[in-house]
Amino acid sequence: MLKNLLTILLLLLYASTYAADSDTAKEDYRSYAGIRTEIGWNEPWYASLGFSYHMHMTQYGGTHGMAIASMVYYLSGDVHFGTANKGGQTFYGYKTGVEFTLNGLLAGVEIKGLTDFSSGIIQTYCTPKVGFGFGYINLHYGYNTFRDAKNTYAIGRHQVALSINFSPKMIKELKNEK
Repeated sequence: MLKNLLTILLLLLYASTYAADSDTAKEDYRSYAGIRTEIGWNEPWYASLGFSYHMHMTQYGGTHGMAIASMVYYLSGDVHFGTANKGGQTFYGYKTGVEFTLNGLLAGVEIKGLTDFSSGIIQTYCTPKVGFGFGYINLHYGYNTFRDAKNTYAIGRHQVALSINFSPKMIKELKNEK
């Protein structure tokens, strides 16, 4: 199932590269260091706050611009608000990852570590993800793959999240363009 979903996503990404009108288009590349926030669900609810480096290409045709491609690197801390299997205990974590968007479609991967600080156990896992990228706001689905089969903190396999990458420089430039 996951293999079929990734194949379809790659075909859509490939086909979407032909959507731009290259005769009148002008490309603009920008990058920003900033803040990344994320809220999501993957058995327990979680929230993240961290740093990101966001690069994007905008293509202008006439008077309208559209972000057609972007890439974000990020490092953030997580708070997981308890799981039913662990009596509602809160867990903390860190993650690093990368996301690519092309004409609104997103693909990415992140590596996470999770602990409760009292047991000394750090559970690590990798999450490939797909979704929709709307410039600085992304909505994605991820599938958690665990390093060990034990899954100490009873984290769910499926992750749905909304992430926002922003910086003061980006906000200033957007205000100046209007």
